[in-house]
Amino acid sequence: MRHVREQFANAPRDFRPVPWWAWTGEMTRDGMDRQLLAMREQGIFEFFIFAIYGLEVEFNSDAYFELVAHTLQRCRQWGMKAWIYDDFNWPSGICAGKVLRDHPWTNARVLRCHPVEVGPGNSAEIVVEGAFERAFFVTHSGRLLTLPENTLSNTAAGKVCRYHNDTGEGGQMLLFEVLPYRGLFASAEGATWTWNQPGYLDVLNPRAVRVFIDYCYEPYAQRFGEYLGKEIPGFFTDEPGLYGWYGVGPYSFPYTPELFALFRRHYGYGLEERLVELMAEVGAWQRTRFDYWRLVTRLFAESYVAQINEWCHERGLQFTGHFAGEETLRWNVSFNGDLHWPARRMSVPGIDLLGDQTPYDAATTSMFYGGLRGLNLTAKQVASAADYIGAARRMAEAYGVVDWDQSLARMRRVVDFLAAMGINLINDNTLIYTLQGFRKRRVSGKTFTTPWWRHYRHFSEHVGRVCWMTTVGQAVERVGVLYPETAAWVLYGGSFPNSLEASAWPAVERALVETCDALNRVHRGWKFIYEDDLAKATVEAGGLWIGQLPFTTVILAGSVALSRAAYQRLLEFAKSGGRLLIVGDIPCAPPDLDWDVQ
Repeated sequence: MRHVREQFANAPRDFRPVPWWAWTGEMTRDGMDRQLLAMREQGIFEFFIFAIYGLEVEFNSDAYFELVAHTLQRCRQWGMKAWIYDDFNWPSGICAGKVLRDHPWTNARVLRCHPVEVGPGNSAEIVVEGAFERAFFVTHSGRLLTLPENTLSNTAAGKVCRYHNDTGEGGQMLLFEVLPYRGLFASAEGATWTWNQPGYLDVLNPRAVRVFIDYCYEPYAQRFGEYLGKEIPGFFTDEPGLYGWYGVGPYSFPYTPELFALFRRHYGYGLEERLVELMAEVGAWQRTRFDYWRLVTRLFAESYVAQINEWCHERGLQFTGHFAGEETLRWNVSFNGDLHWPARRMSVPGIDLLGDQTPYDAATTSMFYGGLRGLNLTAKQVASAADYIGAARRMAEAYGVVDWDQSLARMRRVVDFLAAMGINLINDNTLIYTLQGFRKRRVSGKTFTTPWWRHYRHFSEHVGRVCWMTTVGQAVERVGVLYPETAAWVLYGGSFPNSLEASAWPAVERALVETCDALNRVHRGWKFIYEDDLAKATVEAGGLWIGQLPFTTVILAGSVALSRAAYQRLLEFAKSGGRLLIVGDIPCAPPDLDWDVQ
């Protein structure tokens, strides 16, 4: 206990805030030195070098790396550490557009579906913009027709797919094509030297990710090898993900050129002939959707996250950051496949918490996330994943994009919530180099001239104490909430009227959010259980052992679909005397079609 008291009285440096030091404007060495010393004076000993819009020096140019070199020299001199944010602006992956400009083949592709309602006796046509894959017609009663390729014809408007509905009933014509990603992200704009490069990295392709590593990671190994693992603790990657819908449109699915071959190799059947099942509830749609999203999720987690994490690990570096769409179940599938897969392949998994609200505010909604109670899911997903891989540190990009009335008291409130959820590395978003010009209307409401900046040291000490305390002892969390991964993958489709997806998805989301919120409000320790971990768990005398402590209660909140392995382990747990609770509907749509849930 003496050690605990001493550490609490003297907040450890490693657990104090690690802000983004936003590089923008005309950077000078004198100005940088003043701000580095100001941070140190206020109890900040680590920070992220974060290049953002308005930066005059070109990102990753020789002149830029000269500024990095100056910073690292000062860090060594003054006992500080500089983490590296791995791109310009966000999301990470394209080196301010240079990767896509120099290597166009690295641009992501998207599998897009065009659904068109066609009444009985009517005709419809769809203009094909990309590479045609397949076309189908699904009647309202569920009959499926695969349209032959002779429905395609060349016209003055381009290639057109025509279909005349002679089935006697209405239905949907669905055309699938592959398009290059064409959205424009902040990571390709915002400076005099950017050129608004459209596109985004194919994060499912390990070769494309390797190019990004060569552009944004390797230069640090080549130029600053003596600082790696010392003054440079690690790298931060920001919101990489599956961005098909953004810039292409709805009904878009992640794709990579090797997808169909990989799918057949993994599952023994072809996805091309069953593309319609990603949208409509026909055929073996549960199995197809489950297999598709599991493969896409694994490709993202391994091609991007695991590959970069391995590069960092080999050089004695930490790898942190966070992903997009962490706050709702549907966003989670859209952006990541499933958040815990990429998160547990980081040495320091992380989340985002924009604004300065928590689930316990009087307001129930946020301009960023919709329902605030979803923030319970965000924090607990990553904290739970970190527990299973033995990661002691969990990062939050916290209280960013706020107005100028931001206060230390509100920031402290967010930190206390995050620490209670198991998050203990606070990335303060953002300390900006200059507010000159447009920047005062584009950045977070804090800088080195903020009136309360002179008191920041007290806040830094509080953060250090609270975050360090999360590593003392062991949390006793005997309640496990099964994260409805299979349900999300099975249900995610075209949201057609009268589909199981349309009726079940809102109930699944509500059951999950309300269950997690209720557990927190009664101060009951809990964590998420993921189906892969559940399948490998052991059962003994009413306890479900995953890791070092057994769960004695397992809650199925919105799990309308279960894998066979998960079902069998839960049945064994219940028969051994474990407490199994179901919130919402019982499982009814297993991806294994040859068995029934009992």
